[in-house]
Amino acid sequence: MRFRKVYEVARPDPGFVWTIRERGRDGEDLRLLASAIRVFGPRNYTAIARVTGLPVETVRYKIRRNLLGRGIRVHVHINFGALGLARYWMFLEFSEDWESRAVELLDRLARNDYIVYFGRVIPWGSFFSLLALPPKFEAKYRIFLDKLVDMGVLKSYGMTRMNWIRFFSMRIDCYDFKNATWRFEWDTLSRSDRPVAVSIEEDVQKPRIDKLDLQIAGMLQANSSITMRELARKLGVEYKRLLYHYKEHVLGRGIVKGYIVKWHGDRRWRKPLVRMVGVFNDLSPEEVEEVKEAFQDIPFTRFDAYSAASGVYLAYLVVPAEHLQGMLKYIWKTLPRLKRKMRYGFIDPECSRGYMLPLKPFDERSGWKFSIKANLNLLYEVLNVKTLSV
Repeated sequence: MRFRKVYEVARPDPGFVWTIRERGRDGEDLRLLASAIRVFGPRNYTAIARVTGLPVETVRYKIRRNLLGRGIRVHVHINFGALGLARYWMFLEFSEDWESRAVELLDRLARNDYIVYFGRVIPWGSFFSLLALPPKFEAKYRIFLDKLVDMGVLKSYGMTRMNWIRFFSMRIDCYDFKNATWRFEWDTLSRSDRPVAVSIEEDVQKPRIDKLDLQIAGMLQANSSITMRELARKLGVEYKRLLYHYKEHVLGRGIVKGYIVKWHGDRRWRKPLVRMVGVFNDLSPEEVEEVKEAFQDIPFTRFDAYSAASGVYLAYLVVPAEHLQGMLKYIWKTLPRLKRKMRYGFIDPECSRGYMLPLKPFDERSGWKFSIKANLNLLYEVLNVKTLSV
């Protein structure tokens, strides 16, 4: 298929290299590709070409240049339940004495235990964190957090197990791929079509995995476009062995559930993004469904989660600053009875980190492990102390 190439040359700031932005004939091909990638992933060019009717080389070029090269990212959805891990969210409030070292402490823990994300919430001051933890260790992890409170490291904490969590692909019906910008009206958003790809976590299963399975899943989580041969080379594993584990274990046992297409913003244009978390408390089952529908419609919702035990709904969003006010007005207009139950804060990008799935806590023979003493020793190393008095 022939398409006309139009080049726009822009110079964002003095001293920057001139950049070339390439457009196809229109954005329809890119919209089709984004839909197909959610099913086949970013590497299966042949299957994508078959369902879109585009030549394979055109598919390869447009995915690499017009999608991945312009702020669209493809993420592998890892089924943590198949790994024997349950999902939790935490809010951690550090004491004044240790607040300046909170990022350092959390980073050390995340590299060695089950934290997969954390970020400071403004203006709350507490840290929002995501935890992927074997349920059998929940009580021990709470004891560990209690010890941090006793030691004066934490002022308080909240740890909540999710009943479910949904990950959303970008709303391609609201995005102008040709001009690389969002194009929709908030007033008509709820009445528009909703081709939203939703992935719901399965129940936690007894894991049937080994270290190589986790390494493959972790590498795919970091780079969904990596080839199997490149993956084998990076892990130092024979190609046939890696391919067997990928097909029979990672795919066959449901560790990889699918693909999520996300918009991250084109960094060349330096448009500001706002990361925020919204929390609704004391919701009835009917109110939960109402909130779920409203946030599923919002194009910038990355994921949402719910805890039936506490009646709390949580949503994480990445919003272009130019759309922030319109989005907040949309929430207030769509949920007039529930707006008093909502509070929201903004993630400080300088105090936030994301991590791959846990690798170090897994032992080939005994499986997942957790030691309160080992975690405390990690903190002692960071703080350069032998102990903290209770």
